[in-house]
Amino acid sequence: MNSLILLLLSWPLPAADYTFHKIIDTAPGSEYSSFKPHLILNNEGVVALTATRRRDGQQVLLRGTPGAMSVLVEESDEVRAPVAADMNDSGAVVYFAGASVRTTTGSGPSRVVATGRGPDFLFINLGITAFPSINNDGAVAFTASNRVYVAANGEAPRMVVSETDIPRWFANTPAQLSGVRINNRGVIAFHALGTANPAKSAVYLKGEGPPVLALPFETIWTPFSDDGSMALYSRVFRDGVAITREGVLANAVTFDDETAGLSTALGMSNSGNLVFLADASDGSAKASGIFTGGDLERHGVIAVGDPLFGSTVAHFHTLIGYQPRLINDRGQILFSYTLSNFVSGVALADPVGEVAPGAPVIYPGGIRNTALPTPATERGAALAPGTAISIYGRNFAPRLEIPERNSQLPSSLGGVAVTFNGIEAPVFFAAQGQVDVLVPYELQGATTAEVKVFAAGGESGPVTVNIAPHSPAIYRILESGSARAVYTGTETLVLPIGATPDSRPARPGDRISIFANGLGGVTPELASGANSCPDSVCEADDSNVVPRHAAVKPVVQIGGTALPEDNVHFAGLDARTPGFFRIDFTLPAGLPSGAQPMVIRQGNFSSPERTVVISLR
Repeated sequence: MNSLILLLLSWPLPAADYTFHKIIDTAPGSEYSSFKPHLILNNEGVVALTATRRRDGQQVLLRGTPGAMSVLVEESDEVRAPVAADMNDSGAVVYFAGASVRTTTGSGPSRVVATGRGPDFLFINLGITAFPSINNDGAVAFTASNRVYVAANGEAPRMVVSETDIPRWFANTPAQLSGVRINNRGVIAFHALGTANPAKSAVYLKGEGPPVLALPFETIWTPFSDDGSMALYSRVFRDGVAITREGVLANAVTFDDETAGLSTALGMSNSGNLVFLADASDGSAKASGIFTGGDLERHGVIAVGDPLFGSTVAHFHTLIGYQPRLINDRGQILFSYTLSNFVSGVALADPVGEVAPGAPVIYPGGIRNTALPTPATERGAALAPGTAISIYGRNFAPRLEIPERNSQLPSSLGGVAVTFNGIEAPVFFAAQGQVDVLVPYELQGATTAEVKVFAAGGESGPVTVNIAPHSPAIYRILESGSARAVYTGTETLVLPIGATPDSRPARPGDRISIFANGLGGVTPELASGANSCPDSVCEADDSNVVPRHAAVKPVVQIGGTALPEDNVHFAGLDARTPGFFRIDFTLPAGLPSGAQPMVIRQGNFSSPERTVVISLR
């Protein structure tokens, strides 16, 4: 199996109120008649954008703070139609000007990084996803002639990736490279279209060595932080945002309400702050809003219909393509809008109120099995030892943290620890508003447990959860309610044809793998937080994996029919990921076609019925 682990969770910031500052607008009498929706915000709260000046129709590049925006680059015979592309924390801006890439700090003349007139740059890709990028060292990355270049230390650009470095889907057609971003460690992320994978699209990382595949499926945006984390929206995650690092999907914003869904704009800061545009429903109406987490009530910033600058918001602007930064490490958020009075503009949302860390707080209903949307504290709910859970709240880790791969999970991460009846739980994700842990195996035989979160600001109040030998649940693909099921040994999803670039329904005789949570103890036993390899270090070919079977073999039921026991070949821990279970089975003949409900049972315990389906033909 590929190492992509899809844990569909939420990632909220601490709850906060916001004040809104106008950057520019197009009201009658204002200086600017229009602006481009590609907006830039750095960690100092400085904004850069491109606007059209009303008095002469010239396109200018603006930089500044609310109430103090000034012209940084003015259109001229030499500088045609400047377009702001990216900005570092020192305020240095990289921009397009005709067929050239330039940088400016605002003091002295701008510097030409590359031009389409030279022999090495037959053309500069000007597509939306091909904007150049600049880091805090002033290094600029860009694509030209289907290659990736870097210009650093004032030197001439050097090619770092050629289209021949990327495996191609069609033998006679090289992959198309675009969407470049360079972080402050000098690592580059870029898109490649026409690559040798089922989605024909991928994201690669380029550091010291050759390009490394990071995301082997289609994505639209990849906000990219200094630790290599990326936030992305893909066709598989229409109802959420995934977070990945080192090629492993480790987190996603999802919605409990099926009527809520992700729209288009997406941003992520270096510290792991996330912002996105989503649709939210109150049961009678649906409106778009800007959010910082999956709890649409606690993590809303501003929504359509809310008052703003003497009118109300009619809609938010989005750009289909790469956005450099829409949120910074301070939690400030940059967005563009149109009001009900037809005035468009750009605004900065500045968080106020409860943002400084205090004692950690677990939200009511904030403890959840990662495969289920319902709280683990609901009546009748329980958690089994070894279950992966998410705890939502505030004042947890100061930034996103994920443990090192191929190692035993730590008992604390980013200064955050969680205890069950005083027993420390293995931690596999920590952020400002969420911590993900495994229920310790040491709770075998317990019936309840008192949960506490410990962080820099102190300890949370206790929350009591029920403990049971098993609490099975099947991971889902959210927009369809389908089981996260693949053809064993592949990444091909068991979904209707066309649902994703690589999917098809299953039929009798197909060998299928589904992913589950909460199957309880395993045999041979292992320590809490360990994976299935000696000392938690797995060989690249998995040759040292010790199969860890669920102590109670689950019964798989599809369409109301239990599969024969011999058809279930394996049910136990996935080799490299603690707490993540896999069930391999062969579909028997006689099952009805279409979307069939799926349930797994262990003795008297079963996964929720009528919530997960699998596509059959």
